[in-house]
Amino acid sequence: MARFGRTAEVITVTASLLTLAALCALQGCSDATKPAPPQQAALPPAITYDTVLASLTAAIGEARRSMDRQPETALDAVSLYVDRAELTGGYDDYRQAAELLDAASERMVGGSHPCIARARLHFALQRLAAASDALDDCPGTVARKDIAELHADIAFQKGRYRQAELIYRALVNRHGTSGQYVRLALLRSRTGAPGEAAALMETAERRYDGTSATTKAWFKVQRGTLALERGRFDEAVAMYRAASEVLPGWWLIDDRLAEVKRLSGDSAGASAIYQKAIDRTGSPELLDALAQIRISEGRIDEAAKLGGRARAAHEARLAQFPEAGAEPAIEHFLHVASDPKRALALAESNYASRPNGDAAVALAKALLANAIPKRAIEVLETQLADGWDTAEIHWVMGEALAQLGQRDAAKAAEQAALERNPESAAMYAALAK
Repeated sequence: MARFGRTAEVITVTASLLTLAALCALQGCSDATKPAPPQQAALPPAITYDTVLASLTAAIGEARRSMDRQPETALDAVSLYVDRAELTGGYDDYRQAAELLDAASERMVGGSHPCIARARLHFALQRLAAASDALDDCPGTVARKDIAELHADIAFQKGRYRQAELIYRALVNRHGTSGQYVRLALLRSRTGAPGEAAALMETAERRYDGTSATTKAWFKVQRGTLALERGRFDEAVAMYRAASEVLPGWWLIDDRLAEVKRLSGDSAGASAIYQKAIDRTGSPELLDALAQIRISEGRIDEAAKLGGRARAAHEARLAQFPEAGAEPAIEHFLHVASDPKRALALAESNYASRPNGDAAVALAKALLANAIPKRAIEVLETQLADGWDTAEIHWVMGEALAQLGQRDAAKAAEQAALERNPESAAMYAALAK
């Protein structure tokens, strides 16, 4: 589940209008033939991915410089590192955030307490047990709302959907913050109510009263993704393009646009977008996406080179952050590296640590790749019984039933997927093979 968080943008604009006014008062601003044109105020610099990234980097530096005289600013620096990691998709900032938080915790004084920052960092890295432990360490001075939100987030990731929903709805009815609407929207999108989820996300966007271009673009990306999961490609593209207008240059938006192009049959257009994004980020997920296109085109040597770069990046992530790196690595070993046994080992570990529907679907795919359909069905049935209800889980269930030879049941599961998303075959069939 995408984390809804604060992204700092420390962008300032300075115009030298007072100096100009003083010169005009002393020397005059017109000649004998025509009045001088009115002075135009300097326009603020355009907000782009690069300017936001530069601002975050500057803010991190400032926060770190302030730590000696104000130790509590270490928590600001930790939050900024996490914000930058989520903006760029890089993992090294998580490492720096963790190291800084460990070093700074001993110096906390007064009302400052690192439990929420620690819980959020662990949650971002999918260390759910550690996140729960951090919340248990919170003193009574910490806001109950913050603790409740994170407890519900952990319950969602642990597959306790009813518990998470009860807390989310209570928070929405009691406080109604933008972030609380986001949480409820994401849960409902996974538990059989995509229309309600779309309405909740739109409400969350309207309720957001901050100035962060990243957050504003993120809302539109999420709305586009909710549309995509219902097979509404045109609506998804419109939302992604709107996001790009808010924050041009963000690789995440480019990734989503490329995905729709690929699904629509425009492999060349998707490839061009992926390549530009790879050149800027080196993201293993993007490398994998382009490698899969090259495999479909029969360009095996190119795919192997891309896959090799992606594998090195996945292995580095897994060594440093095994929980956070697991799910994208599963997809890599299934569909690019063709190593189903490694994919299954990762999927088993991933599901054990966060037994929710996304992890269950990933495990089911790995089980099918290893010709273990009966267990795949058992895993998926457990999630369906608990309330997970997406087009993808029904489609993968159909693949599992077909592999087991239960054709009628497989057709029924396929139909259930198509009812939820008429583009299920294009979006999920290739992933399950």
